[in-house]
Amino acid sequence: MRYTIAHPRRRNSYRLTTFTAAFLASVGVHAQDANTGAQHMQGGLEEIIVTAQRREASLQDVAISVAAVSGNMASLLGFGEPQTIAEAIPSLTYNRSATSATPFLRGVGTPSSTIGNEPSVATFIDDIYVNNGNPAVFDFNNINQIEVLKGPQGTLFGRNATGGVIHIRTKNPTHEPEAKIGLSYGNYDTSGLQFYGSTGLTDTIAANIAAYSKDQKEGWGKNVYTGRDAYDRWGHGLRAKVLFEPTDATSLLFNLSYDKSQGSQGVAGRVLEGTHSITGYAPQGVDFYDTTGQDDNVYTTDFTQASFKLTHDWSAARFVSITSYSDVLSDAKYDIDTSPVPFFYAFIDQKAKTYTQEFQLISPDDHEVSWLLGAFLLRDEAQFLTTYQGSALGAIGGTGLVNAAQDTDSISAFAEMSTEIMPQTRLTLGLRYTQDEREFEGSTRSPTLNFPTVADDATFKEMTGRLSLDYRFTDDVLGYVSYNRGFKSGIFNLGGLSPGASSPPAAAEPEVLDAYAVGFKSELFDSRLRLNAEAYYYDYKDIQVATLVVGQQIITNAGAATIKGIDIDITAVPVDNLTITASINLADGKYTSFPGGPQNYPLAPDAPVPIPSRGCAGSPPYPAANGVTPIAVDSCDLAGNDTVNTPSVATNLSLTYRLFAGDFPIDISGSWTHKDNYYFETDNNPGVKQPKTDILNASLKFNSPDERYGLMFWVNNLTDEEYYSYITQSATAGTKYSPAPPRTYGVTFNAHFY
Repeated sequence: MRYTIAHPRRRNSYRLTTFTAAFLASVGVHAQDANTGAQHMQGGLEEIIVTAQRREASLQDVAISVAAVSGNMASLLGFGEPQTIAEAIPSLTYNRSATSATPFLRGVGTPSSTIGNEPSVATFIDDIYVNNGNPAVFDFNNINQIEVLKGPQGTLFGRNATGGVIHIRTKNPTHEPEAKIGLSYGNYDTSGLQFYGSTGLTDTIAANIAAYSKDQKEGWGKNVYTGRDAYDRWGHGLRAKVLFEPTDATSLLFNLSYDKSQGSQGVAGRVLEGTHSITGYAPQGVDFYDTTGQDDNVYTTDFTQASFKLTHDWSAARFVSITSYSDVLSDAKYDIDTSPVPFFYAFIDQKAKTYTQEFQLISPDDHEVSWLLGAFLLRDEAQFLTTYQGSALGAIGGTGLVNAAQDTDSISAFAEMSTEIMPQTRLTLGLRYTQDEREFEGSTRSPTLNFPTVADDATFKEMTGRLSLDYRFTDDVLGYVSYNRGFKSGIFNLGGLSPGASSPPAAAEPEVLDAYAVGFKSELFDSRLRLNAEAYYYDYKDIQVATLVVGQQIITNAGAATIKGIDIDITAVPVDNLTITASINLADGKYTSFPGGPQNYPLAPDAPVPIPSRGCAGSPPYPAANGVTPIAVDSCDLAGNDTVNTPSVATNLSLTYRLFAGDFPIDISGSWTHKDNYYFETDNNPGVKQPKTDILNASLKFNSPDERYGLMFWVNNLTDEEYYSYITQSATAGTKYSPAPPRTYGVTFNAHFY
């Protein structure tokens, strides 16, 4: 029995979740058929199948704002890194840090990637929740589709989230032998290898494997003090699946993945020009991608994940059980003062073990009431071990050790139902109950001092839900209104335990978001044009925001904010083989209540630019004498400031076109992404503003007539735009930044056999 979305609108569809795969290419492969290569539009738009509601359904039948990008499209348009996928989805910003990432969706996100702090925008890979680490899934060539669900969720997925969901689906094994290999070389002496294959092992068992190796030997810049490369990276990984289908009604899917990477991309390696570090060092005339520390920043991350998914169909319902285990190990060396003086640096080890169990019971297609029941269990054990060294700690022997741990036990139950209440009108109701129990324990010591272990615990619970009403105006036009409440649990700040602390850091309180939306989905002109739009209004309370303490980001709560905007997605096929996609997100986010917020005043080497202050506890430090302290901090009322990571205008325009030189297909692709400036910090200082950016990517791919072989020339960030991955500021570290990727270009050779 097939389980899909039941809706009055019916179309032919295909199952992306069982799309082609490739295994260790078996002996005796055959050339690929020409019509099984990349999909190119002839006569209209291709139907997009998504699983946003835990069932396969046409994108146009789902009353939720969803963006979907296929793996092939991401490759052609240069969206090959986690950060660059945000170029395809304007409402998404994806700020890469050293060992993790901080995604924001429509201005909602968590600006800290410290271990144990789950993001407000949840990431799932093949239905598995990934709460720690930054797995290199984008480096593999087995991505089937990337789906981004915009807005709070909790009644469909195992883990709840206030901002939305990034769901990455990789290919499942198939019984037909198939293999893909990719070889690439680019500037910065970057070489890459990708392999993916699938085959049947028995009549009931199929397996696939994907592997990659990537090595960027030259950095984007140099450390001006040591002369060594800065912002380089290498990594390698393996993903394997085994699918066992003993009967037509039962399937078991085993998944194992491992990834290891090392580098310095995503690390803040210097202060902004025009400011100085805590040692008084002020870089002048240093290249945007250069670093200035007396030693090199470097991190190493190991990510391992194993999962097991059981699916069984009864006549009355489908049962799904998803079990997973993940292990993250990362170690990093950071020069916190980023100056040529051994003043203050840190060695940070982060570890986490996460166990999850999800159960689902899903109604079949032929029920008048479509429903889903679910339960989710999570156990997370996170540890943050830091050794601080340098002359800044001379009073306690030059070294400070911080050992902090947080254990999380979460249990939740969720349900959603949808039914036609009138002709062409469907009502959807969903509820979720979440309870998170967190325990904190930490200690600090030095060569001369030992402090007692401190501990605390807290329980956070919340009932959330969803209400949606959609109406089918015609076979090709769907309208809807919806309300969603999102919840993100409170957390303890593992990075907030300072050397010498005699009490645990206070836990950040939960954040809650009430989201209201009205939208429509349409296909026009004989499926030549797809136009989807959603207007949204967010009422955001107890927002978890970040501030920097002793070189580490900690989470506190802001009062409240409102974020309102409109998302528009357009896809058109004006002529055969030409697909044009345009997306725009207009947003306005403001803090409506933020008493006692951290207002930073960078003290530049030259005369500082005064920063207005409102409702501050102390007197503004301007004008102030220049000294060693890089930043003065006051407690002020930040109401009226822009919410972080919320560009007012964000757009993407992309096209793919296939032409023929005789029998040889040629794919021409390009994309342009514009984002207005936005702030990384709640105080909206000019120094923590992302400038307006315009990113151009392009590729030219030559294919053999049977599409068995391909040669693609590509360039990303064509105009070599200089912009930031993130900027952060603190009294102990100054105003520091990590750059986003510069212009990269290269060539990729692909071979496809089956």
